[in-house]
Amino acid sequence: MIVDAHLHVWNRFDGKIGNQLPVLPLRGGMIQIGDRELLGMPAYLLDCCALADYVVSEFNAAGVDIGVVVQDYMDGVQNDYLLEVLATFPGRFFAHALPNYWNTDHVAQEVEDIFRRGFRGLKLPADHLLGTIRLDDPRLMQIWGRMEESERVLAIDLSEGQEQVAETENILQSFPKLHVAMGHFGMVNRGGWPGQLLLARHENVYMETGGIVWLYRHEGFPFPDALEAILRAKQEVGIGLAADDDRLHLPAEPRFYPKSCRVDGGGKETVAGRQRPPALSAPRARTPSAAGPTYYRGMIAYEQ
Repeated sequence: MIVDAHLHVWNRFDGKIGNQLPVLPLRGGMIQIGDRELLGMPAYLLDCCALADYVVSEFNAAGVDIGVVVQDYMDGVQNDYLLEVLATFPGRFFAHALPNYWNTDHVAQEVEDIFRRGFRGLKLPADHLLGTIRLDDPRLMQIWGRMEESERVLAIDLSEGQEQVAETENILQSFPKLHVAMGHFGMVNRGGWPGQLLLARHENVYMETGGIVWLYRHEGFPFPDALEAILRAKQEVGIGLAADDDRLHLPAEPRFYPKSCRVDGGGKETVAGRQRPPALSAPRARTPSAAGPTYYRGMIAYEQ
């Protein structure tokens, strides 16, 4: 099985940064942030709509089985559209909902409504909340507790640096069984290490590489510094996957998994379509379904 562990889709691009600065679509992938105009997505997206239809076509061409959809306030809230996507393409996506964390007094109720609609995960774009709302605010802590209890998945993108690490550590200490995916590889070249990386030492926390190509886009292929960062992560927290019953599992020891990875019946793994280099190899942890929770609840089965 090949899983793309971090992607965005939307049918209407209309967001904000920090709940203040508007982000608007223009044409041909160009967007406007305040007074600036820049290329914010592939130029072939003429209408600035990143539809799931395009993603599924690319998945089919490349042999990718499942995509994990995250959201960001920069794109605008896509909850309604994602429910349509899940219904249109059953078994191809796991989607995280995005609540309004700024409505802090009432967001817990909104989250309950979101869960009733069928979502099994939430996105926390923590970088947008920096300096305004603490991640361990008591009004949010009840949400994280609810998610731990119901075995849902929390996808977090922390801000640059390590300012939000202590708040996240408080969450993880309070809810050790909460399933967490740390995005953007812990902002490795934006001052996020070692603090963000070391959060992955918690049993149910994983570092995913969804933004590593973006972080190192100035390098171009084959991204030598990005590969070096992966090796450093392996040394600090481990790397590996566990396959059982054709599902991607929470490994017993490793804490990091590649953005696109293949798990086949023979236990072979590839990264980005290539055989994993020997330097990235590690003992694989096999976690039987009865002994450990499946990451993203198997993704295919949860929506049915």
